[in-house]
Order: sequence, then C-alpha cells, then structure tokens
Amino acid sequence: METAQCQRTAPAIFRRQAIAHMATNVHESDNIIFPYRRHTRLRISIMSTDGNRVEHQSPNINSSQDESNLNAILHGAQQEIIEQEIFSLLVKEAASLPTASARVSEMAVFIDAAPGMELQLELVRGKFVGAIH
Repeated sequence: METAQCQRTAPAIFRRQAIAHMATNVHESDNIIFPYRRHTRLRISIMSTDGNRVEHQSPNINSSQDESNLNAILHGAQQEIIEQEIFSLLVKEAASLPTASARVSEMAVFIDAAPGMELQLELVRGKFVGAIH
C-alpha cells in the first residue's frame, strides 16, 4: 500500500510558526505554547474616497476566541498561518497586476480597485483586534 504524498509543502517560515509544545512549567498559563506564533490576522477592507471617506471592512476577524479550549487555540493558530501564507502570495502577485496599481509594504497591500476605491489587505497584530469599525 502506497501512502499519499503532499504535492506542495509550506515554506519553512510557515512550518516553523506551526511548531508547538505542551506547557511544562506550572507557572505557564497556556496549555500549549507556540514559540514562533506572530498573532496576526488578515484584515480585508475597501476604502471609498468619494469625499466622505467611508470605510467598509469585512468581518473576517473573530475577536472572541476561547483561550481555554485547546481545539479553539489550535484552530486559531492554524487559521493565522494559512492567512499569512495567503498574504505572502498576494504580495508576490501584487507586483504583476495588469490593470490596477498596487502599493506593498511588509504588513499591507493597497490596490486601487476602481476610481475612488481602494482594496486594503493587511496583516494586523494583536489578539484579533476589532472586526468591524
């Protein structure tokens, strides 16, 4: 019987962030420790610059994560790594957009989607700060 092999593995930086170990010290408050976890999430926003400067944000960031539930902690860490990998691919692709101009920084990509509209893709740090403003 042959085992199925993954066709593509994540880059080393993402695999390193997925490393975790069980807490060994009695004084550690977490059950599981992710020493390389960055606590970032991908926030997607559309900014309208029609004079009123109206901001619409997608509610893709969950601000209420149960830190005592091991399954929720693992799910949150997995979601962070997936979003970081997606963001790294977006950064690579932003330079080759044929019809839109894009500005790229370490933690954000700004794309002029249409006249008066900007798409913002940002990695935000923190314990899943503000979902909707």
